[in-house]
Amino acid sequence: MSLAELVTFLVNKYFSNLISVLITYNSSSTSEVSGLFLDSVQASFQNLTQQGHFIGINWIDTDVLAKQEDLRGLLLQNADIGIEGYITILPSLLEFLNARLYATENSVLRLKDKYYLFLSVDENENPENVLTNEILKLYPHHLFVSFVKNSSDITLWTQKFVGASDNLKPIHLDTYLKNGEFTKNAELYPNKFLNMFGRILEVASVTYIPYVVSYSVAEGMGDVDNLDPEQPKKSVIYTGTEADIVLSFCRLRNCTIRVTPCGNDNWGGVYDNGSSDGLIGSVFRHETEFGIGCYYNWFNDLFETSIAIAKSAVPILAPAPSLYPAYMTIILPFNKLIWTMIIISIFVSAIVMHVIMYFNTYMEHREDPTKFHFDHASSYELTQFQMVAIFFQQSFSQSKLDRFATRFFLSTLLLAGITLENTYSGQLKSLLTIPAVTEPVDTIQKFAKTDWQWASPSGAWIFSIAFSDIPHEKIMTEKFVEMSYEQLRDASYTGNYGIGLERLHGGIYSFGDYIKDGNLDKLIMTKDDLYYDYSRGFAIRGWPLMDTFNTHILWCLEHGLYNYWEKKHVYYFLDRKTQGIMFNLASGHLQKFPPIPLTIANISGPLWALAIGYGMALIVLISEMFANRSNKFIKHAKITKKSHS
Repeated sequence: MSLAELVTFLVNKYFSNLISVLITYNSSSTSEVSGLFLDSVQASFQNLTQQGHFIGINWIDTDVLAKQEDLRGLLLQNADIGIEGYITILPSLLEFLNARLYATENSVLRLKDKYYLFLSVDENENPENVLTNEILKLYPHHLFVSFVKNSSDITLWTQKFVGASDNLKPIHLDTYLKNGEFTKNAELYPNKFLNMFGRILEVASVTYIPYVVSYSVAEGMGDVDNLDPEQPKKSVIYTGTEADIVLSFCRLRNCTIRVTPCGNDNWGGVYDNGSSDGLIGSVFRHETEFGIGCYYNWFNDLFETSIAIAKSAVPILAPAPSLYPAYMTIILPFNKLIWTMIIISIFVSAIVMHVIMYFNTYMEHREDPTKFHFDHASSYELTQFQMVAIFFQQSFSQSKLDRFATRFFLSTLLLAGITLENTYSGQLKSLLTIPAVTEPVDTIQKFAKTDWQWASPSGAWIFSIAFSDIPHEKIMTEKFVEMSYEQLRDASYTGNYGIGLERLHGGIYSFGDYIKDGNLDKLIMTKDDLYYDYSRGFAIRGWPLMDTFNTHILWCLEHGLYNYWEKKHVYYFLDRKTQGIMFNLASGHLQKFPPIPLTIANISGPLWALAIGYGMALIVLISEMFANRSNKFIKHAKITKKSHS
């Protein structure tokens, strides 16, 4: 088997089923091996095309590139079109690796690469120097082909990747002899994810029940080790629904978890000035490689993000309907529309009665018009008070009822007034027995129209709607306030704040210690959700384990493990009594006020009306007295002026 046959073997076995391949070479290389490799690669793909394998081939000649930035740009373009295979024929691999890392960190399309074949054209290039490069840990499915100095044998290498230590160590896979045989017949692209032999998985974690609970404890009391090597062994508690996904993943793939606890509800973020903090910041700064804990797809351009794990919805616990003040009892039997119609009817009836009185007076003096006199102001004032008296079922003085129009009109008004009064009286009696409450704010739209704010323990609660164009979501973003647990507990009693709540994948509710059964009688749950999203895991750009982890997520969901874990941790960490109250609130249950005995507060409304009436009467009396004195003063001034003249 010649060199060309070796290349053909590798291309046919590992690259024939790929959609696209990028070949990077340097045409100015003086190495004879470079030309042999290049011709062999080209011939191999030509043969595949003739056999019906249609593979997109892109070529990059580094010799024609002016600077390294050009190679970065070309690799970025190829990454964004989904190149699956990479073959390099270069005198130095370092330039390609740096450019490939740049493309990984900046591409729009996520990793689609499957195989890397590095054909070394320099027999003096030591594989142990090349393969210890840390960049290669992002591309574990690679093969380095190198000639043995002063020999026709070819060695095949890869980076170790697996194991609890020395992950960057070069591993000699096989040797291709000049007689065309392999010394070991080893798998040249071994599946390094199937058994990782204790490789350390660096995980960042928050505490957010029931997804993840992680915090430091004494040595030997925890579940896993802290990522900080100075911390004692088994000093981190690590449990929860999503933590169980990670734990089972490592049990299946034989990796070792090291956790960095980031605290309660401390998702943190990445900010415009480049700073970062919390769970998100730990992964962003590459202090850890993977993070999980009810993380939504907030920073898709910065991280590799897993498939959706679980649906999470956010309703609001709003202040419950409150009792109307006792002084409002007298106006509660009718709504605003009816009261408006009654007031309009009084004025209209007074005008109609005034017109009837005018024509009555006119008909009495039509034979002698000189005696006709009608005081419009006095008549309208009188009819106005008469209409008020009729509507409120009070007696009034009406000396002349000799006209049919007057009698018919007043009879109709009296009938309407009796009906209205009976209706009002019945409603009033029921309100005095069973108190009335304000309209419940049980939808997000209603909450957005109130003056209330809503709060949660972290700003991450609004990341999903912070840039929304939906009007009520924009309003709710502006109304959000971040509070501590103690502040949230106090706010739940004020009747002026809503509290963010989460409905989990299985329909159960998650809540913090600031929600107790004692303050839930002052809250109701909105019928709709402010928003919903799906939790995910996230990792550094180019994290090679993401596809394997996605497969594990699907297994956990398909076999019902996630639902089991969720119920287990909810019942362990959250109060069941409070959970039952949550279900009652979700069903629309409102607090029922029982019948109560009447007290002085129940007649405070009429007393206020009486006080207002006395006050208005006093104001009118004083105004009339002032007007009378003013008139006398004006008349006296006129008489005095006339006597002097």
